[in-house]
Formats: sequence, C-alpha cells, structure tokens
Amino acid sequence: MLRRKPEALALLVALISTLTVLTVFLTDLVLSRQRDIEAGERRLHHFGIMMAEHTARSFEAIDMLLREMASDLSLSRRDWSGWEPGKGWEYVAQRHSRAMPQLRDLIVFDRQGNQRFISTYFPPPPVNVRDRPYFIALENGSEAASYGPYIGRNSGRYTYAIARRINDAEGGFAGAAFAAIEPAYLQDFRSSAPAARPTSAASRRCSARWRPTCCSPAACATRCRRPD
Repeated sequence: MLRRKPEALALLVALISTLTVLTVFLTDLVLSRQRDIEAGERRLHHFGIMMAEHTARSFEAIDMLLREMASDLSLSRRDWSGWEPGKGWEYVAQRHSRAMPQLRDLIVFDRQGNQRFISTYFPPPPVNVRDRPYFIALENGSEAASYGPYIGRNSGRYTYAIARRINDAEGGFAGAAFAAIEPAYLQDFRSSAPAARPTSAASRRCSARWRPTCCSPAACATRCRRPD
C-alpha cells in the first residue's frame, strides 16, 4: 500500500497538469474566438461604411448624369420630342455606355409617359409609365424623384428608378430623364466583366443582354435586342 502512494501521487499530479493545460487551452480558444468575432465585427462595420459610401457615390453619379440629360433636353435640345427613333437611341445609348454602363436602362419619356428612347432596345417597346409614382411626382412639379423596388415593364425584374424632370420652353412639364437600376443586371454585368483587363461596354461584342455602341440602330433591331 505504501509502495502505491508515489504512483497515485504521480497520477494525481499528471491529472492536475492535464486539467490545467486543458483549462488554459480552452480559455485561450474562447478568448481567440472572441477576438476573431470582434475583429470580424470591425471588418464588417468598415465594409458596411465603405459600401454605403460607394453606393452613395454611385447614386450621385447617376443623378448627375440625369441632371445633365434633363438640362440638355430642357435648354439645348428642346426639339427632342420630334427626333427620329434612331437619333434618340444614339443620344441615350452613348450617354449610357460612356458614363454608367452598369445601369439597366437609360430612358426618355414624353409628357404623356410614353417611352420615346431607351438605351437598350431599338426600336423602343411601347411602354407607358404615367401611373408610376415617380412620373406623377415629376408631372406635379418635382425636379427629381425616385421609386422602388418595383417590377420593371421593360425587363420584368425588380428595379429601382431615379428620374429627373424635363421642361419645355415655357417651363412646363415636357417629360422625364430616367435611369433604371436593376440589382440582378448589375450582378450579371460584374460577372461578365473580364478579370484580367478592364474593357468598356462599347468595346464588347453584342450579347443576349445589350451592347448599345457596337452596332447601328438598324443592325441593333436584329442583333442587340434581348430575347422576349
């Protein structure tokens, strides 16, 4: 019995040592996990701020594009309502591809809410938006309006709208400059962008989506229009 005491003591010491090491390990594991969670929360917070700032800049850029269009059509190109479809298409398509190719559509509506020119279709589909809240707001005197999400009548997908009022020579309502922001299309646009080297939308070939500057209006009617 006396010979076994040293063995029992050694076993007890080993057990205590093991429990101590295990406790230290578990404590360190818990603390490490907590540190990782806190670091992840900080990164997520910074990412959220970055995305919010990026989104704000994107919307500001879109609004600047629409403001420029609305001002140009209100002051310098007041004859836009009499343009041929091809001329109107070139006007919106060039601005779309050069300034904001990630937009879904860049559109001009007349005072009745009829779709006159759209950057991604030629000829423009017969769409009327006079019942849309953003159009009603512009018609009632607002300089700018936004709306969404809603189902777009051109694409049939969830869309956000930003619009600017176009005035006639007397300052009355003449129509709307409109930008459609479609999350699904933006994702498709980003996925189709080459990773190795950036290229502009004007340099890509026609596809099932659209490439407005790669073909003339006549060719675009058969080559660049999305399938229905």
